[in-house]
This record gives sequence, structure tokens and C-alpha cells, in this order.
Amino acid sequence: MTTPRLSGWGATRLVASALACAWVAGSPVRAHADPPPTSGRAEAPEAAAQPTQRVTVRVVEIAGGRAYLEPGHDAGIAAGAVVRFGRTRLTVVVANARFAVVELGESRIAIGDEGEADAVPGAATVVRRPPPPRQLRLFRGMWPAARRPALDQRPRYVPLGEVGGSRRIRIGLGATAGAVVPLDAPRETIATGELRAQVHAEPFSTAPLSFDADAAVQAWLARDLDERAGSESRPIVRVRALSAAYGLDDGFHAAAGRLRYAAANLSTLDGIRVAARLVPGLQLAAFGGLVPDPTDGRPSVDASRFGVEALYRDPTSSWRPQASLVAQGSVFDGEIDERRAALSVSVLPEGARLAGSVEASMFDSDNPWGAREIELTEASLDASWRPSWLRVETHLSIWRPERSRWLASFLPVGWTCFPEHDTEVPCTDDDALRSSATLRLGIERARWAAGLGGSVLVPGWGEDPDQLVGFADVRVLRVLRVLRGSLGMTASTGRLLQTASARGEVGASLLEERLDVAVHYRPALSRYRAANEPFVEHLVGFDVRATPVADLDVSLQADVLLGEDADALLVTANVLWRPVIGDAER
Repeated sequence: MTTPRLSGWGATRLVASALACAWVAGSPVRAHADPPPTSGRAEAPEAAAQPTQRVTVRVVEIAGGRAYLEPGHDAGIAAGAVVRFGRTRLTVVVANARFAVVELGESRIAIGDEGEADAVPGAATVVRRPPPPRQLRLFRGMWPAARRPALDQRPRYVPLGEVGGSRRIRIGLGATAGAVVPLDAPRETIATGELRAQVHAEPFSTAPLSFDADAAVQAWLARDLDERAGSESRPIVRVRALSAAYGLDDGFHAAAGRLRYAAANLSTLDGIRVAARLVPGLQLAAFGGLVPDPTDGRPSVDASRFGVEALYRDPTSSWRPQASLVAQGSVFDGEIDERRAALSVSVLPEGARLAGSVEASMFDSDNPWGAREIELTEASLDASWRPSWLRVETHLSIWRPERSRWLASFLPVGWTCFPEHDTEVPCTDDDALRSSATLRLGIERARWAAGLGGSVLVPGWGEDPDQLVGFADVRVLRVLRVLRGSLGMTASTGRLLQTASARGEVGASLLEERLDVAVHYRPALSRYRAANEPFVEHLVGFDVRATPVADLDVSLQADVLLGEDADALLVTANVLWRPVIGDAER
């Protein structure tokens, strides 16, 4: 005899027989099938006195200490029947119309073995039904309502994570290089490179103390670099953040140093920020300090900024609302300069997003921009709706330039609505107003997506558009499991240039998505408003992105541009390594 085993064909038969037995065990008597009682075992036939006969049975499956035999009680084999395999005697424990089951115990038989069973042909199986269950109403009032333990508990609030017992250092090391190589003389090649390091350290497991640093060393290379404009905005060292902080983001939190963000709508500040939670979900913060030089980021004492911020978040709500209110001012040349208040609100209900913001500014009555004393300087509405496969996205905004005496000291005349020729005559208010609108409709399916839309940019109210843009695109994903393709078309018209272009791309994800390669081509037909003849521009290139090991990303992009304005090769390469030293994320 061979050791019991489970074959692939037998597994199918086993499932069929198991389902048949389960059906028999829980169903009333039906035609062509005599079910066993609710205990799962069939009773002996009523015609026990009838003569028995020998029926040949065959083992079709062995599993779980049981052997499954064929045939069943259609051949007269019922629970309690004796089956003989040579000297081995086994008893049928359950049977249905086609199959019978015996317990093996210490016996050893194999699939395909044949034996003989005592059968009573034509005998019917007796089904004993259990008594009907008691009605549920008869149990009412038998058990008193239990008091929930939580009603009597008053646990003390303990903020999670303040002493997390972990020490963590998160590092990001990156290298970026780029070059523009003219293919036609006499233009000169210009190249740039940057080495950047970002560090977030939480060195102590007993205190919520953290340190942040973000600094880069960069260089620009060109033979005529000194003759090119913008040399002040190309520093060798640029520090974006260098600060120390104590506390938690959703509780008390204090930070000092070069802060990456002073508030939700304000960027770098050399100073301090202190925040505290008033009630769950609501946090109040105050900040103040010096504003770095906007050209190269070096520390400066020319301007300072101060303000307060109220933040609200409720991640437990199904709408996940967020809101921030920032009131801030600045001082330049010893006098109050900017005075602004900004409100932003967003909600994220299921399948949708709605966000809006508004900003108001105060100006002196004799300001050089011709602005009113209280003026709406920015407002926007951003919405998306994604029911199932449909995508609807829109963005509306109006804004005026950021106008301050400090910012005007760095910009050419006219950038903040100063007059270009006569500096004694202020601008009119409408000269600075801009508005834009964008709408996109799309369809996204499992293997393809398509969309179309347009945008418009208008200067002031009731003016002709500065620019009109229309676009459409189609993407096909996972062709042959690794390939993808896309085709997009764009047409735009503006005061300076009219353009119609198409862009096609074919890409592939290889090596379990650790390597991605793509090639693209974009022809464009353009015409300057001041010229009569249009011209054709071609751009062709490739992208390679790879993740050779964990936490390491490498990318290379190269494009060749051929057109009437310039023929050039554009190359960009990036390497980013982001290890986590210490414990994992909290």
C-alpha cells in the first residue's frame, strides 16, 4: 500500500464530494438524493431486514484521515455499512447519492484500491428532523441589558507619540546636473550642477526634540557667465532650512532658526514660530523674524515679518476639512510695509475635492501703485469631482502682483505695476488685475484614459484674453503588461505667439518596475504675432528612470530641440538617495 496522498484531480473530486456531503447534511429529502440527518450521519435504512449484497467500491480520494469511496447510497451503501479491503474492515460514516466516506484510523489504503461493501439496494435513508426552534419572543426579558464598561471609565488623556521611544534620522542626498548645449554657433554652452543634503533628526527617545537642515552647493559653468544677467541669483551655497524644534505637530510646538515655512501661505523666515493646540483639531501659532534676501537666500536685516495663524484639521470626519487663517505684516526700512490677511479652506468628501482661498491687503492712501486702502489681492477656487470613471476638474483665480516697497526694491520698474517710463504717475488699479480659468473633463478606465479641456488668461475685467489654450490627450496603459503610450495635442494663441503642437510618447516599465524608459516626440507649428511666416519646431528625446536598490532613484532626460529660434541639446540628470537611519516611521 502507498502513503495516502492528495492529487490534483482528486482535489476536485474531494471538493465536489465535500460539498455534496454538506448539502446532504443540511437539506431535506429530495428526488435523486437521500440526505443524512442533521448530525451529518445517515441513519441505517428502514428496510434493515432486506437481504444485503456485495457492491464493489473504489477509493477516489484520501484526505484528513478519511477515504472517499465511489459509489454511494444510490447503490445501497448507507451510514453503518461495512467495507472490506482484504482483511481491513471499515465502516461508512456518511454517504450521499454518489459517494461514501469511511474513517481510516490506523488502516492504510491508497487511491484506486478496490473493496467490497455491504449494500441494501433500493433502501431509503431515514431523515430525522430536529424539533423546531423556540420563538425569539419567548426569550424576551430573560437577560437584563448589560451596562457598557466604557460608561464607567474616565481614562486620562495621554497624547501618543510625545515620548515615542524611537530615535530616527531621515536623510536625503541628491545630485543634479543639467546643460544646454547649442547646436548652432555662436551661442555658448551653459551647465549647472548641485549637491543637496536634507536631514531630519530625532536623536532622543525621551524628548520630542528634532533638527532640520536643507543645504546645497551649486555651480554654474559658461565661458560668458559674467556677461549673463542674474549672477546675484546664482550663489555657491544656498540654505533652505536650518532649525531646531521641540514638541509635536498637533500639540505644543516651537521652532527656531531658518524655517522653511513661516505659515501656510508664507515661505522662508529666519526667526521663531510657536504653536499650541487650543482644542482638538484647532491650533494657534505666532511667528516673527527676518526675511532672507530673495535673490540668493542669504540672511538680511532689511525686512522683517510677523503674524499669527489659526489652523483647523479634522481627519476623522468623512469630509476631512482643513482651514487656515493667517494675519501678517512686515517692516521695511523702519516702516510698516505689508498688511495682509489670508483664509484658505478645503474639504475632501468621497470622490471629490473642493478648496478655496481669499486674501485681502491694506495699503497706505498715498501708495505708489494706485491701490485702494483695502483691496482684494487674491481669490481662487479649485474643485474636482470623480464619480466612478468620470473626471471633472476646474480652477478659477484672480490675483494682483505682490506689492510691497521691499519687493519693489529688487524688481525692475513696472513689475509691481510701477509705470515703466514716468515713475511719478502711479498705475491704475485695473492694470494689475489678472484672472484665469481652467476646465478639464476626463475618462479613466483600467487600461486607458482620455481628457480634454482649456484655459484662459484675462488681464483685468472685460479685457480681451491674453492667452487661450485648448488641449486633449489619450493614454493607453499596460499594453502587453509593460508598455504604455500617450498622445496629446495643444493649441494656444496669445498676444506674442500662436502655437499648435502634438506630443507622442511610448514607454515601458521593466524589471518589476525598477526601470522605466520612454521616448517622446513633439512637433509644433508656431507663428509670432509680429511675423507673417509660421515656422516648425521639433523636439525629440528620451527619459530613463531607475531604482537599482531600495531608497536610491536615478533619472536621465535628454532632448534635442530644432527650430527657428535655436537648435540645442538639453540634458538633465538626477540622483537621489533617501535612507532612514534608526527606527522606522512612528
